[in-house]
This record gives sequence, structure tokens and C-alpha cells, in this order.
Amino acid sequence: MQTKLLVTIIGIFILIAVAVLGVFFYLGSQTPQVVDLGETRNGNPIFPFGDTSAPVVNKPIKQNTDTGYTNDGLALQKISESPIAGAVIFNQGSTSITRYVERGTGHVYEKNLGEGASRRISNTTIPKIYEALWTSDGQNVVIRYLNDDTEAIRTFVAKFGKSTSTEAPPLEGVFLEESIKSLATLGKKIIYAVADQTSGRIFTVNPDGTKKTLLMSSPFGSWLVGGAASLGLIQSKPSAFAPSVVFTATLDGSKTTKLNGGAAGLSTLLNPLSTMALESQTGGGEVGLYIFDIKKSTLKKLPIATLAEKCTWSSAKKTLVYCAVPSYFPGGNYPDDWYQGSISFNDDIWSLDIETGETEVIFKPSSIGARADIVNILVDQRDHFLMFTSRDTNTLWSLDLTR
Repeated sequence: MQTKLLVTIIGIFILIAVAVLGVFFYLGSQTPQVVDLGETRNGNPIFPFGDTSAPVVNKPIKQNTDTGYTNDGLALQKISESPIAGAVIFNQGSTSITRYVERGTGHVYEKNLGEGASRRISNTTIPKIYEALWTSDGQNVVIRYLNDDTEAIRTFVAKFGKSTSTEAPPLEGVFLEESIKSLATLGKKIIYAVADQTSGRIFTVNPDGTKKTLLMSSPFGSWLVGGAASLGLIQSKPSAFAPSVVFTATLDGSKTTKLNGGAAGLSTLLNPLSTMALESQTGGGEVGLYIFDIKKSTLKKLPIATLAEKCTWSSAKKTLVYCAVPSYFPGGNYPDDWYQGSISFNDDIWSLDIETGETEVIFKPSSIGARADIVNILVDQRDHFLMFTSRDTNTLWSLDLTR
């Protein structure tokens, strides 16, 4: 009986690997086509949707003063008391501002980083939010929440309506289709993946629902999306049990190019200029972080080990990245066990110059007697503030990098 079960499990893994490789060779052999859909109205570093917070293993970060902790000259401040669904950071003049959506209520809050308290800036309540993704200017937010009637995930692209003298503005906007499996924002545009029983398709659309454009269609449905303001990134879901494949696509739908593929657990984070990509791989039971030069098609291993989802590119220096780096990797299958929440990391925040190889640990939660599994790192345009979410509690935190 045990032998029969083992054979069945092995057979399933082989089928998954064959399916992904089939897509790899099928799409890699296709000539890119332009699809013009005109003005159609329908319609945290590539993190799989639906992965909620992992169980707390040790003590999460806690704040016990009004101004936050100070660690090696860096000010750490807790931004949200309640779990959030997603945040953005942007600059207005010399001021760094964050906006975030409260997970339980859908309320939107805003805070000037470095001073004052958060204030609520919308009067719309949307319960049971799974994730909230912002455009880079903080003016639109894509809210994904559970529809109680159909138990499907609804996707609402919102903007702020008109306020009154007594009330904050409501959220107004358009709904995208309900079959969306993965979604990301690229500057001021939206990229998303849909799937049915026979195929998967990748689209871009404006926040108001206009200019829906098909980027790619394939017989494989489980795609994750991301990218930069000028280029979309499309990849199969990373897994220790199957090779991954990654494509880039121009946002007008005119060209799709195979970027990389074949490695197990492959996850990719494109830089803002679309010239480099951070890649994490988990082949051979080891997690490795690499830099892929798109023009030269070269891959170089970096001196830190983490998952690409735990990194972000600097806004001020094109060769600099910030990453949450686990102090160690418990035994397991990566990234699958982390996605599923069966493993939680104890991270430090590092900076890394991919050109010089210089590294620096800029924040260690253990130095204040805490631990954090860190996700969704964000930096403002001047690299003055770094923000992150604690996956253990889904609370939002900021670091003042100028102190």
C-alpha cells in the first residue's frame, strides 16, 4: 500500500514537471504577435496570491514607545496597529507619505513618515480583504476581497471620490473579471493573469478599466505576474518540485520574450529599468540569490541567500537592492513550505550593491529582542524611508534610513 502511494505521488510530480516544460518549449518556439483590443472596458519581491500570514513562532516586533525603537541610529516605527492588506510609499515634494488599507475593514489610512499619526482618508468599508495593490503614485488601489454570495475573489480598482466638509471621500472605481489568479501594478498600469480549464491569458489594463490589452495566451494556466513600469514579467509559480519558466512582455502586447527558465524554485524581481533581474533558485535543497543581466544573458550568484520576494530595488541607486535575509533556513522544500505558512523565517534587513558586492546589515530585529518574517519591502524615491510588513502579524513598519 505504501509503495503504491509513493508511486502515485512521484507520478504527480512528473506530470507537473512535464506540463511546465511543455509550456517552456511551446512558448519559447512561438513568434510574438500583436493583439490590438482597442478601448475595451472590462477589466509584494511576484508573491503568490492567497498566502496568508504564517503562524507566529517567536515574539513578533512590538513597539513600547511613542517614537518607536532606535537601532544602531535607525528609527523603527510601527505604522499600523491592525493587520494591513497592502501599502504604498511615495513622495510629495520633500515629504515621504505612505497609504495603506486595513485588512479587516478596507479603510484607507495615510501617514507622513517621520511625523504625526495615521489618519483615515476614505469612508468606504470593505470587509474580508485578501490583498491591496497600489499604483506607484498612491492615487489608485486594487482591492481584492471575498464575495460572500459566490465565494469568489472580486477585484475592485478604486480611486478617491469627492470629500465633504464632514466626511472623508468614498472609494469609487471599476470591477475587473472574477477569474483573476494573479495581479500586480506596474507604475500606473495593472497587469493580471486569468485562467480557465483550457488556457491562461495575461492582460494589462488602465486603472479606469480602459485599454485592456492581451500580452500572452498559453495552454498553461498557473501564471504569476509582475514587472516594471515599462515591461511585464510572467512566470510559472515557483516550486521545489518543478522547473520554472519566465517571460517578459512589452505592455502594448507586441512582443513576448523568454527570459530564463529550467531552475527549480525560480522567482524573479525585475529592476525599474528592465535591464536586470534578481532571481532566487532552490535547486539541490539550497536557496541561492542571483543577478541576471538581461542584455548579456549572464547569471551571477550574489553573496546573500534569500528569496527574491523578500527584496526590492533602490529608487535612488540603480545597483542597490534591499532584502530581508533569513538568519537560517530550516529544513524544508523551498519556496513551497514558506508559501504555505508551514515555515516562518527570522529575517534581518540587508542592503546589497550588485555591482561591487558590498553588503550591509541595516536592521536586526534580534537586537531589540524581537523577530520578524519580513515581506513587501518598499522604499521612497530618495531612499530616506524603508517600509516592510511583518508576515507574522501583517502589521506595517518603517525605518528612517537617514538616522
